[in-house]
Amino acid sequence: MESIWVIGLMSGTSLDGIDAAYIKTDGVQVEEFGPGLTVPYEPAFRAALFDLLQNPLSTNKTTLEQDLTDRHTRVVRQLIDESSIQPQLVGFHGQTIFHHPRTETSKAQTVQIGDGQRMANDLGIPVVYDFRQNDVSEGGEGAPLVPVFHQALAHDLPRPVAFVNVGGVSNITVITDKRLYAGDTGPGGALIDDWMQKKAGVSYDKNGEMAASGTIQNHLIKQWLQHPFFDQDLPKSLDRQTFYHCLGDCEQLNTADGAATLTALTARAILKALLPYPEIQTLILTSGGRHNLFLRKQLGEVSCVQTTEDFGWNGDLIEAQAFAYLAMRSHQNLPLSFPTTTGAFKSVSGGEGYLSTLVHQQWHLYVVSVYNGRKLILILRINILGKLVNASQFC
Repeated sequence: MESIWVIGLMSGTSLDGIDAAYIKTDGVQVEEFGPGLTVPYEPAFRAALFDLLQNPLSTNKTTLEQDLTDRHTRVVRQLIDESSIQPQLVGFHGQTIFHHPRTETSKAQTVQIGDGQRMANDLGIPVVYDFRQNDVSEGGEGAPLVPVFHQALAHDLPRPVAFVNVGGVSNITVITDKRLYAGDTGPGGALIDDWMQKKAGVSYDKNGEMAASGTIQNHLIKQWLQHPFFDQDLPKSLDRQTFYHCLGDCEQLNTADGAATLTALTARAILKALLPYPEIQTLILTSGGRHNLFLRKQLGEVSCVQTTEDFGWNGDLIEAQAFAYLAMRSHQNLPLSFPTTTGAFKSVSGGEGYLSTLVHQQWHLYVVSVYNGRKLILILRINILGKLVNASQFC
Protein backbone atom coordinates (compact mmCIF):
# COMPACT_ATOMS: atom_id res chain seq x y z
CA MET A 1 0.00 0.00 0.00
CA GLU A 2 1.17 3.53 -0.69
CA SER A 3 2.12 5.78 2.22
CA ILE A 4 -0.51 8.04 3.77
CA TRP A 5 -0.49 10.82 6.34
CA VAL A 6 -1.44 9.57 9.81
CA ILE A 7 -1.75 11.49 13.08
CA GLY A 8 -0.66 9.72 16.26
CA LEU A 9 -1.73 10.72 19.76
CA MET A 10 -0.08 9.91 23.07
CA SER A 11 -0.84 10.71 26.70
CA GLY A 12 1.69 8.80 28.74
CA THR A 13 2.08 7.73 32.35
CA SER A 14 3.78 11.03 33.17
CA LEU A 15 0.29 12.59 32.86
CA ASP A 16 1.80 15.82 31.58
CA GLY A 17 -0.33 16.35 28.47
CA ILE A 18 -1.12 15.28 24.93
CA ASP A 19 1.46 14.79 22.18
CA ALA A 20 0.25 14.74 18.57
CA ALA A 21 2.31 14.21 15.44
CA TYR A 22 2.06 13.42 11.75
CA ILE A 23 4.04 10.81 9.91
CA LYS A 24 3.70 9.60 6.35
CA THR A 25 4.04 5.83 6.29
CA ASP A 26 2.94 2.59 4.67
CA GLY A 27 3.25 0.76 7.99
CA VAL A 28 6.72 -0.55 7.15
CA GLN A 29 8.86 2.47 6.37
CA VAL A 30 8.55 6.04 7.57
CA GLU A 31 8.58 8.11 4.41
CA GLU A 32 8.30 11.53 6.02
CA PHE A 33 7.93 13.23 9.40
CA GLY A 34 5.31 15.94 9.58
CA PRO A 35 4.56 18.61 12.16
CA GLY A 36 3.47 17.95 15.71
CA LEU A 37 2.59 19.69 18.93
CA THR A 38 2.28 19.16 22.67
CA VAL A 39 -0.64 20.49 24.71
CA PRO A 40 -0.07 20.32 28.49
CA TYR A 41 -2.81 19.33 30.88
CA GLU A 42 -3.81 22.00 33.35
CA PRO A 43 -3.13 21.02 36.98
CA ALA A 44 -6.78 20.26 37.84
CA PHE A 45 -7.22 17.75 35.01
CA ARG A 46 -3.85 16.15 35.72
CA ALA A 47 -4.87 15.77 39.35
CA ALA A 48 -8.15 14.16 38.30
CA LEU A 49 -6.28 11.63 36.16
CA PHE A 50 -3.87 10.92 39.01
CA ASP A 51 -6.82 10.26 41.33
CA LEU A 52 -8.22 7.83 38.74
CA LEU A 53 -4.92 5.93 38.79
CA GLN A 54 -5.41 5.44 42.53
CA ASN A 55 -8.98 4.25 42.00
CA PRO A 56 -9.56 2.94 38.44
CA LEU A 57 -13.14 1.95 39.32
CA SER A 58 -14.10 5.50 40.28
CA THR A 59 -17.60 6.64 39.33
CA ASN A 60 -15.89 9.62 37.69
CA LYS A 61 -14.30 7.36 35.08
CA THR A 62 -16.90 7.82 32.31
CA THR A 63 -16.90 11.61 32.62
CA LEU A 64 -13.11 11.72 32.55
CA GLU A 65 -13.02 9.39 29.55
CA GLN A 66 -15.29 11.69 27.54
CA ASP A 67 -13.32 14.76 28.62
CA LEU A 68 -10.01 13.08 27.73
CA THR A 69 -11.34 12.04 24.31
CA ASP A 70 -12.64 15.52 23.54
CA ARG A 71 -9.31 17.08 24.54
CA HIS A 72 -7.49 14.75 22.15
CA THR A 73 -9.99 15.55 19.41
CA ARG A 74 -9.40 19.29 19.84
CA VAL A 75 -5.64 18.70 19.60
CA VAL A 76 -6.11 16.81 16.32
CA ARG A 77 -8.19 19.67 14.91
CA GLN A 78 -5.59 22.19 16.05
CA LEU A 79 -2.80 20.25 14.38
CA ILE A 80 -4.77 19.90 11.13
CA ASP A 81 -5.57 23.63 11.13
CA GLU A 82 -1.96 24.60 11.75
CA SER A 83 -0.50 22.20 9.18
CA SER A 84 -3.13 22.18 6.42
CA ILE A 85 -2.39 18.45 5.96
CA GLN A 86 -5.48 16.24 5.83
CA PRO A 87 -4.79 12.92 7.61
CA GLN A 88 -6.41 9.74 6.41
CA LEU A 89 -6.08 7.93 9.73
CA VAL A 90 -5.65 8.72 13.44
CA GLY A 91 -3.95 6.52 16.05
CA PHE A 92 -5.42 7.22 19.51
CA HIS A 93 -3.66 5.49 22.41
CA GLY A 94 -5.83 6.89 25.20
CA GLN A 95 -4.70 7.06 28.82
CA THR A 96 -3.50 4.02 30.73
CA ILE A 97 -5.16 3.97 34.16
CA PHE A 98 -4.28 0.42 35.21
CA HIS A 99 -1.69 -2.15 34.20
CA HIS A 100 -1.05 -5.47 35.90
CA PRO A 101 1.71 -7.69 34.46
CA ARG A 102 1.03 -11.34 33.77
CA THR A 103 1.87 -13.95 36.38
CA GLU A 104 2.41 -17.69 36.24
CA THR A 105 -1.30 -18.19 36.83
CA SER A 106 -2.99 -15.22 35.15
CA LYS A 107 -2.85 -13.09 32.03
CA ALA A 108 -1.79 -9.46 32.11
CA GLN A 109 -4.46 -6.81 32.52
CA THR A 110 -4.27 -3.34 31.02
CA VAL A 111 -6.91 -0.61 30.90
CA GLN A 112 -6.85 2.54 28.79
CA ILE A 113 -9.62 5.14 28.78
CA GLY A 114 -10.65 6.93 25.61
CA ASP A 115 -13.55 6.58 23.18
CA GLY A 116 -12.33 5.84 19.66
CA GLN A 117 -15.83 5.88 18.17
CA ARG A 118 -16.62 9.26 19.73
CA MET A 119 -13.42 10.71 18.25
CA ALA A 120 -14.09 9.21 14.81
CA ASN A 121 -17.61 10.64 14.79
CA ASP A 122 -16.39 14.10 15.79
CA LEU A 123 -13.51 14.19 13.31
CA GLY A 124 -15.06 12.33 10.39
CA ILE A 125 -11.73 10.46 10.11
CA PRO A 126 -11.11 6.73 10.78
CA VAL A 127 -9.53 6.16 14.21
CA VAL A 128 -7.54 3.18 15.47
CA TYR A 129 -7.78 2.64 19.23
CA ASP A 130 -7.34 -0.12 21.85
CA PHE A 131 -3.90 -1.19 20.70
CA ARG A 132 -2.97 -3.43 23.61
CA GLN A 133 -5.81 -5.90 24.21
CA ASN A 134 -5.04 -8.29 21.37
CA ASP A 135 -1.50 -8.74 22.64
CA VAL A 136 -2.83 -9.50 26.12
CA SER A 137 -5.30 -12.04 24.72
CA GLU A 138 -2.35 -13.79 23.07
CA GLY A 139 -0.46 -14.10 26.34
CA GLY A 140 1.56 -10.88 26.11
CA GLU A 141 2.12 -8.09 28.60
CA GLY A 142 0.40 -5.52 26.39
CA ALA A 143 3.53 -3.35 26.65
CA PRO A 144 5.79 -2.00 25.40
CA LEU A 145 4.45 -1.47 21.86
CA VAL A 146 6.82 1.22 20.58
CA PRO A 147 9.81 -1.11 19.83
CA VAL A 148 8.65 -1.94 16.28
CA PHE A 149 8.70 1.81 15.55
CA HIS A 150 12.18 2.09 17.06
CA GLN A 151 13.21 -0.68 14.67
CA ALA A 152 11.84 1.30 11.71
CA LEU A 153 13.74 4.41 12.82
CA ALA A 154 16.98 2.47 13.22
CA HIS A 155 16.81 0.63 9.88
CA ASP A 156 20.09 2.13 8.66
CA LEU A 157 21.95 2.35 12.00
CA PRO A 158 24.78 -0.05 12.91
CA ARG A 159 23.55 -3.00 14.98
CA PRO A 160 23.23 -3.69 17.83
CA VAL A 161 21.64 -0.50 19.13
CA ALA A 162 19.40 0.24 22.10
CA PHE A 163 16.68 2.81 22.66
CA VAL A 164 15.96 3.86 26.24
CA ASN A 165 12.55 5.41 26.67
CA VAL A 166 12.27 7.27 29.98
CA GLY A 167 8.65 8.34 30.37
CA GLY A 168 6.62 7.72 33.51
CA VAL A 169 7.95 4.15 33.33
CA SER A 170 11.27 3.31 31.66
CA ASN A 171 11.67 0.69 28.97
CA ILE A 172 14.34 -0.43 26.53
CA THR A 173 14.41 -1.66 22.95
CA VAL A 174 17.41 -3.73 21.90
CA ILE A 175 17.81 -4.15 18.14
CA THR A 176 20.23 -6.78 16.88
CA ASP A 177 20.84 -8.15 13.40
CA LYS A 178 18.44 -11.01 14.02
CA ARG A 179 15.98 -10.01 16.73
CA LEU A 180 14.10 -7.29 18.55
CA TYR A 181 14.07 -7.41 22.36
CA ALA A 182 12.18 -5.11 24.68
CA GLY A 183 10.62 -4.61 28.08
CA ASP A 184 10.09 -2.24 30.96
CA THR A 185 13.11 -1.71 33.17
CA GLY A 186 11.67 0.03 36.21
CA PRO A 187 10.43 3.45 37.29
CA GLY A 188 10.99 6.33 34.91
CA GLY A 189 10.11 9.92 35.61
CA ALA A 190 6.82 9.28 37.42
CA LEU A 191 8.30 8.78 40.89
CA ILE A 192 10.62 11.76 40.45
CA ASP A 193 7.72 13.95 39.26
CA ASP A 194 5.49 12.87 42.14
CA TRP A 195 8.29 13.53 44.61
CA MET A 196 8.92 17.00 43.22
CA GLN A 197 5.21 17.83 43.26
CA LYS A 198 4.91 16.72 46.86
CA LYS A 199 8.10 18.31 48.19
CA ALA A 200 8.63 21.36 46.00
CA GLY A 201 5.26 22.06 44.42
CA VAL A 202 6.63 21.71 40.88
CA SER A 203 5.70 19.08 38.31
CA TYR A 204 9.21 17.78 37.54
CA ASP A 205 12.93 18.16 38.24
CA LYS A 206 14.03 20.52 35.47
CA ASN A 207 17.22 19.19 33.83
CA GLY A 208 17.80 17.05 36.93
CA GLU A 209 19.08 20.11 38.79
CA MET A 210 17.53 19.19 42.14
CA ALA A 211 18.90 15.64 41.90
CA ALA A 212 22.35 16.95 41.01
CA SER A 213 22.42 18.97 44.24
CA GLY A 214 21.58 15.97 46.40
CA THR A 215 23.28 12.86 47.74
CA ILE A 216 22.28 9.39 46.56
CA GLN A 217 21.16 7.11 49.39
CA ASN A 218 22.66 3.85 48.18
CA HIS A 219 21.19 1.77 51.00
CA LEU A 220 17.71 2.56 49.71
CA ILE A 221 18.59 1.68 46.13
CA LYS A 222 20.09 -1.62 47.27
CA GLN A 223 16.86 -2.34 49.14
CA TRP A 224 14.62 -1.41 46.17
CA LEU A 225 16.62 -3.45 43.66
CA GLN A 226 15.83 -6.59 45.66
CA HIS A 227 12.29 -6.44 44.31
CA PRO A 228 11.58 -9.60 42.22
CA PHE A 229 10.79 -7.49 39.15
CA PHE A 230 14.46 -6.67 38.65
CA ASP A 231 15.44 -10.34 38.48
CA GLN A 232 13.00 -11.12 35.67
CA ASP A 233 14.28 -11.41 32.13
CA LEU A 234 12.87 -9.40 29.25
CA PRO A 235 10.17 -9.10 28.12
CA LYS A 236 8.39 -7.76 31.19
CA SER A 237 6.13 -4.84 32.04
CA LEU A 238 5.30 -2.60 34.94
CA ASP A 239 2.49 -0.43 36.28
CA ARG A 240 3.22 3.20 37.07
CA GLN A 241 2.27 2.60 40.71
CA THR A 242 4.30 -0.59 41.31
CA PHE A 243 7.15 1.22 43.06
CA TYR A 244 5.05 3.95 44.64
CA HIS A 245 6.19 2.70 48.05
CA CYS A 246 9.63 4.17 47.28
CA LEU A 247 8.21 7.63 47.92
CA GLY A 248 7.32 6.59 51.44
CA ASP A 249 10.82 5.22 51.95
CA CYS A 250 12.19 8.66 51.02
CA GLU A 251 9.90 10.54 53.41
CA GLN A 252 12.67 11.46 55.86
CA LEU A 253 15.00 12.72 53.10
CA ASN A 254 15.31 16.31 52.01
CA THR A 255 14.05 17.23 48.54
CA ALA A 256 17.44 17.07 46.85
CA ASP A 257 18.50 13.72 48.33
CA GLY A 258 15.13 12.17 47.47
CA ALA A 259 15.37 13.39 43.87
CA ALA A 260 18.95 12.11 43.56
CA THR A 261 18.06 8.70 44.98
CA LEU A 262 14.94 8.19 42.86
CA THR A 263 16.80 9.28 39.72
CA ALA A 264 19.66 6.91 40.50
CA LEU A 265 17.13 4.08 40.88
CA THR A 266 15.85 4.77 37.36
CA ALA A 267 19.40 4.72 35.97
CA ARG A 268 20.57 1.59 37.78
CA ALA A 269 17.43 -0.32 36.83
CA ILE A 270 18.06 0.51 33.16
CA LEU A 271 21.68 -0.60 33.38
CA LYS A 272 20.70 -3.80 35.19
CA ALA A 273 18.25 -4.67 32.39
CA LEU A 274 21.01 -4.15 29.83
CA LEU A 275 23.47 -6.54 31.51
CA PRO A 276 22.51 -9.49 29.24
CA TYR A 277 23.46 -7.36 26.22
CA PRO A 278 27.10 -6.40 26.81
CA GLU A 279 27.58 -5.75 23.09
CA ILE A 280 25.43 -2.62 23.42
CA GLN A 281 27.80 0.32 23.62
CA THR A 282 25.46 3.20 22.75
CA LEU A 283 22.12 4.13 24.28
CA ILE A 284 19.68 6.38 22.43
CA LEU A 285 17.74 8.23 25.11
CA THR A 286 14.21 9.34 24.26
CA SER A 287 11.08 10.88 25.85
CA GLY A 288 11.17 13.40 28.70
CA GLY A 289 13.93 11.68 30.62
CA ARG A 290 16.49 12.68 28.00
CA HIS A 291 16.35 16.23 29.40
CA ASN A 292 17.46 15.05 32.86
CA LEU A 293 21.19 15.72 32.84
CA PHE A 294 21.72 13.96 36.17
CA LEU A 295 20.13 10.81 34.77
CA ARG A 296 22.26 11.05 31.63
CA LYS A 297 25.37 11.39 33.79
CA GLN A 298 24.42 8.26 35.75
CA LEU A 299 23.90 6.25 32.56
CA GLY A 300 26.99 7.75 30.92
CA GLU A 301 29.26 6.29 33.58
CA VAL A 302 28.72 2.89 31.92
CA SER A 303 27.62 3.55 28.32
CA CYS A 304 27.84 6.17 25.61
CA VAL A 305 24.56 8.09 25.79
CA GLN A 306 23.05 9.93 22.85
CA THR A 307 19.62 11.45 22.41
CA THR A 308 17.07 11.18 19.63
CA GLU A 309 18.01 14.68 18.49
CA ASP A 310 21.53 13.45 17.69
CA PHE A 311 19.88 11.41 14.92
CA GLY A 312 17.52 14.13 13.72
CA TRP A 313 14.42 12.80 15.53
CA ASN A 314 12.14 14.75 17.86
CA GLY A 315 12.23 13.00 21.21
CA ASP A 316 9.20 14.88 22.52
CA LEU A 317 7.00 13.53 19.72
CA ILE A 318 8.46 10.08 19.17
CA GLU A 319 5.71 8.18 21.01
CA ALA A 320 2.95 10.08 19.23
CA GLN A 321 4.73 9.27 15.95
CA ALA A 322 4.92 5.66 17.09
CA PHE A 323 1.15 5.40 17.51
CA ALA A 324 0.63 6.89 14.08
CA TYR A 325 2.91 4.15 12.76
CA LEU A 326 1.14 1.47 14.81
CA ALA A 327 -2.24 2.69 13.55
CA MET A 328 -1.09 2.16 9.98
CA ARG A 329 0.31 -1.27 10.84
CA SER A 330 -3.02 -2.15 12.45
CA HIS A 331 -4.82 -0.95 9.32
CA GLN A 332 -2.56 -3.26 7.30
CA ASN A 333 -2.93 -6.12 9.80
CA LEU A 334 0.82 -6.12 10.39
CA PRO A 335 2.31 -7.23 13.74
CA LEU A 336 2.55 -4.66 16.53
CA SER A 337 4.22 -6.94 19.06
CA PHE A 338 6.36 -10.06 19.16
CA PRO A 339 7.26 -12.84 21.60
CA THR A 340 10.55 -11.08 22.40
CA THR A 341 8.96 -7.66 23.03
CA THR A 342 5.83 -8.46 25.05
CA GLY A 343 5.97 -12.21 25.62
CA ALA A 344 3.00 -12.91 23.36
CA PHE A 345 2.72 -16.48 22.08
CA LYS A 346 3.25 -15.24 18.52
CA SER A 347 3.66 -12.06 16.52
CA VAL A 348 0.30 -10.28 16.71
CA SER A 349 -1.39 -7.24 15.23
CA GLY A 350 -3.86 -5.23 17.28
CA GLY A 351 -6.00 -2.17 17.55
CA GLU A 352 -9.67 -1.60 16.86
CA GLY A 353 -10.65 0.54 13.89
CA TYR A 354 -13.53 3.00 14.22
CA LEU A 355 -15.18 4.63 11.21
CA SER A 356 -17.11 7.84 11.59
CA THR A 357 -20.85 7.30 11.35
CA LEU A 358 -20.65 9.88 8.58
CA VAL A 359 -18.83 7.33 6.44
CA HIS A 360 -21.94 5.17 6.44
CA GLN A 361 -24.15 7.99 5.16
CA GLN A 362 -24.68 7.68 1.42
CA TRP A 363 -25.67 9.98 -1.39
CA HIS A 364 -27.67 8.68 -4.36
CA LEU A 365 -26.64 10.10 -7.71
CA TYR A 366 -29.04 9.46 -10.60
CA VAL A 367 -27.54 9.53 -14.10
CA VAL A 368 -29.96 9.41 -17.04
CA SER A 369 -28.69 8.76 -20.58
CA VAL A 370 -29.92 7.41 -23.92
CA TYR A 371 -28.09 4.50 -25.55
CA ASN A 372 -29.24 3.00 -28.90
CA GLY A 373 -32.59 4.65 -28.47
CA ARG A 374 -33.12 3.22 -24.97
CA LYS A 375 -33.20 5.29 -21.81
CA LEU A 376 -30.74 4.11 -19.15
CA ILE A 377 -30.90 5.13 -15.51
CA LEU A 378 -27.70 4.59 -13.49
CA ILE A 379 -27.97 4.92 -9.73
CA LEU A 380 -24.64 5.48 -7.99
CA ARG A 381 -24.42 5.23 -4.20
CA ILE A 382 -21.51 7.29 -2.89
CA ASN A 383 -20.51 7.77 0.75
CA ILE A 384 -19.48 11.06 2.27
CA LEU A 385 -15.79 10.38 1.62
CA GLY A 386 -16.51 10.17 -2.10
CA LYS A 387 -16.13 6.39 -2.27
CA LEU A 388 -18.40 4.48 -4.64
CA VAL A 389 -20.46 1.98 -2.61
CA ASN A 390 -22.23 0.32 -5.54
CA ALA A 391 -24.09 1.05 -8.79
CA SER A 392 -27.39 -0.14 -10.21
CA GLN A 393 -28.62 0.10 -13.79
CA PHE A 394 -32.23 0.17 -15.02
CA CYS A 395 -33.63 0.39 -18.55
